[in-house]
Amino acid sequence: MSAEVSENDIPSTISALKHLVQAPDVYDGDTFQRYPGMKLGYGPDVDFFAEKLCELAMRAVAPDAGADAWMLTAPAYHHLPSAANLLAERLHAMLRHRGVVWPLVELRLLPEQVAIHSLEEFRRSYEYSRSPVTQRIAERKRLHDATRLDSDWQRFAGRRVMVVNDIHVTGTQQRFMHSSLEAAGATACHWLYIFHVDGELARTYPEVEHRINSCNLADLDSYASVLASTSTRHTARCLSRLFNEDLDKFRYLVFAIPPPSRERIYHAAMCEGRYDIPLFAEKMRLLNSNESDGGKSDHVRHRLPHPPGRPD
Repeated sequence: MSAEVSENDIPSTISALKHLVQAPDVYDGDTFQRYPGMKLGYGPDVDFFAEKLCELAMRAVAPDAGADAWMLTAPAYHHLPSAANLLAERLHAMLRHRGVVWPLVELRLLPEQVAIHSLEEFRRSYEYSRSPVTQRIAERKRLHDATRLDSDWQRFAGRRVMVVNDIHVTGTQQRFMHSSLEAAGATACHWLYIFHVDGELARTYPEVEHRINSCNLADLDSYASVLASTSTRHTARCLSRLFNEDLDKFRYLVFAIPPPSRERIYHAAMCEGRYDIPLFAEKMRLLNSNESDGGKSDHVRHRLPHPPGRPD
């Protein structure tokens, strides 16, 4: 699906793998079932969607797909990437393999933009996909207002920009990002999505995004298998889900994964800069502890019936 949209002064178009005009009765098929793993950073699922987006990108901008015709980017992140950032990175590599060399600009958030000051604030951030439209707008405005148009943004001046993202629901993030790209001097924008939710559906049922995010890997053991997999590059969402669990479930997950994975997650949490605070002190201690898992990691790995496409 491809369409033109009106966004201020510079031309803007959208392409998506799937256009939703009504809430699905069932969330089956690879596009739905592999989406939650992609959101957590599970490599095979990221590659699955990146390959499809690569085909879509080539069709969307043909015949202007030559070298340096476009620049690639995705929403800004701090230390831990979002799924959109992983998709952009893989898309960049896949296009290069086809001889299409588009520069990839990785935009970054400031530490204060990811800082957490209360448990309620953290849970609102994690459960963004369940938030009403007014709250989504307020959160995106907060991030947008704190963004500095630094040298990375200046690279867009006089260039066409393809923005990779996973889902368009209310369009709030797109509107704020578009205004920044316009201010930076971009000449055109093309928005590349997996899911594009129809405006009426988004207004009446914005939590459709939550349903898509959670249609698979909802149980603790399936989630633990993704956390433990060496094919997973833990995304910001992957860790925010972990730290949003109550302490008992957090303890179960931590001791359900092998120590090397635990160490990787602890290091990622430290680098992200939002978890090394008193609010998460006990959870960070558990991640960094040498306590025995009581055989839970073997129990999970041997018992878990992995669905197709899931890590072993």
